[in-house]
Amino acid sequence: MLELRQQHPQARVGLCLEQPAVHLIAFLESYEWITLYPINPITLQKFREAFVTSRAKDDAKDAQYQAELLLTHHDQLQSWAPRTAATRAVQQLVFHRRAVVDERTALTNRLIALLKQYFPQALGLCGEDLWRPLATRFLLKWSSLQAVQKAKPATLKSVLSSQRLAQRQAHGTTAGAGGQGRAGDG
Repeated sequence: MLELRQQHPQARVGLCLEQPAVHLIAFLESYEWITLYPINPITLQKFREAFVTSRAKDDAKDAQYQAELLLTHHDQLQSWAPRTAATRAVQQLVFHRRAVVDERTALTNRLIALLKQYFPQALGLCGEDLWRPLATRFLLKWSSLQAVQKAKPATLKSVLSSQRLAQRQAHGTTAGAGGQGRAGDG
């Protein structure tokens, strides 16, 4: 893409995209010299059917049809651009947040799978929101069942009580102290 820009530094590039292409649009919108034309999949389907009656789909042919549609009907297609620089910044932040949340979820799932094999009791003690600070603190302090069994009951009870309170607050339920952990269970 940068090679194209170097060869034609003053040119604008029109790019036709079949929707939904949210991630692709978010990536490409940072290039101010590219004008994006997101089209409805039905528009491309109808354009394709004008030339191919078999309704066979082929990505390479679809790319050609998109290029032809843009070349011959660009004046009838609506270009896409974020309204303001602030909108673009918010979209990029939302995109980045989604990536971070997805990474956190993947890491949490890996940790849950490991704990199910090596320390299943931790899931009962910490819950499945292992990314929360109290769960992390618990697992760093007591990384095995043997370490939990060696802990002083008062210390363990204090940490578990604060853990459960934080979970109830996170889920919007703070009524009652129900379900205090049993420190001696193992």
